[in-house]
Order: sequence, then C-alpha cells, then structure tokens
Amino acid sequence: MTDKKYYTISTLQRGLDVMEILAKKSGLTITELANELGINRSASHRFLATLEEKGYVTKTKNKRYYLTFKITQIGMKVANDIPLRKVARPYLQEVAYRFRDNVTLGYWDAHKVINLDKIDNDEVMKIDPGIGSFSPGHCTALGKAILAYLPGPELDSYLASNPLTRYTEYTITDRHELDTELFKIRKQAFSVDNQERAIGLRCVAVPVFDYTAYICCAISVSALEINMPDKRILEIKDVLCPVGLRLSRKLGAPESVLKTVFNC
Repeated sequence: MTDKKYYTISTLQRGLDVMEILAKKSGLTITELANELGINRSASHRFLATLEEKGYVTKTKNKRYYLTFKITQIGMKVANDIPLRKVARPYLQEVAYRFRDNVTLGYWDAHKVINLDKIDNDEVMKIDPGIGSFSPGHCTALGKAILAYLPGPELDSYLASNPLTRYTEYTITDRHELDTELFKIRKQAFSVDNQERAIGLRCVAVPVFDYTAYICCAISVSALEINMPDKRILEIKDVLCPVGLRLSRKLGAPESVLKTVFNC
C-alpha cells in the first residue's frame, strides 16, 4: 500500500523538478541533470526534449540546457494580475523618484517573501534579487519587516521550517538575537539589512498591512553600502514610513493598528 495520493501525476512532478533545478543551476547537460534528479540519462533527455519542444528550455551548441524567457513571461503575467501589485505601484514609483535607488515590494505568501514588484537602479541590480525571486526572512529588510509583525504561532512555524542560514558575516543566525531584532523593528516601525544577505548591499524596509490588520507586504529601498551610511538610512526611513502608512490605508488597514505601528 502506498501513501502517494492518487491524483498526483509523477511525470508532471518530475518535469517541474527539472525546471526548478535549471532555475537554480542553469546550463546543465543531460548527464548532469540526470545526476541531480537521480534518474537515468535517457529519462533526463526525454524531459529536456519535451520542455525544449514546448519552448521552456533551449540547448546551446555545447549541449547545455537553459530555461527560456517563456518562464518569465508567465511569471510576469501572474504578477500583473495580482491587484496588490497594481495598487502599490504608484507608491513604489514615488519612493524611486525620490531616492533613485532600488525599490522593492515584498509580498508574504505561504511562508515565503516574494519580490512581487521592483523599480531598479542599474548600479544596484547586479546584487539585488529581481522580481519573482524569494527573499530570506531573517536576513533581508523586507523579510524582517514582515516577520516582526507576524502572529506568534505563524512566526514560530516559519522559523521551524526555515533555518537561519548564514549568508555573510553579518547574518543573524541565533533565534534569541533575531527575536531581539524583531522587537527593535516593532518599536521603530522599520527594518535594516546591514549586508546580511549580500556584502556591499544595505536595505531599509517598512511594513504594510491589509484590511484585516495582517502584515501582507513590505516596501524596501536598497543601495550599495558605500551609498547608504547610517544618516541616509534615517532619511530614507522618514520617507518610507509615511508611504507604508498611506499604502496600508489604501488597503483598508484599521486606523487603530496604524497608530500603534507607525512612528511617523
């Protein structure tokens, strides 16, 4: 007797596994992909050939396989259909016009911080994740701004399934230290990523709440570390906080919550 659910399609699952692996380790050969999946070379070739025929994968002259922009097109279609992105876009543009830095909308969805929208500054975009990527909760300004306001049980559940991975020497990897950081964020209504995710990158973020008073997303400003000293962090915070407040109001957040959260 198997515990496998009758309605799952194993070949579809494996095909999606192929796409996820190519997204993480682009430019694999048939053999390399087979080793990653633990399948034989023939099966690996069939999956890649099918995806190539459908336009999701392309093969180079040296027989390495890459995902195509068809994935991006689908992702952007989904992103553009999300009402929150459309509502928040003018607020991101306002901040981007003011600072000329990367401005990102991070959306909390099923234990993940998704970079739902972004306005890029070319200087920063090389080390700052793009639209559709995930932001670790414990070491990004977006993630910490959201984690700080999650209900206790939800925060505990998230941290239980997401280890505090170290990315740089500045990453917080201790739960007690993280709790202290989240408490600080709740007191000041903004978070800072001080090169915790990537060396050379600093970010500032503020929370955004929806009509149920739930922390649904956050807005961040990212810049190269040399361009964001402590004084500028406070300048950015002074602009971001009112924007987070106004976007929360736009989403119907209760005034009682906003008065408690925002110090601006």
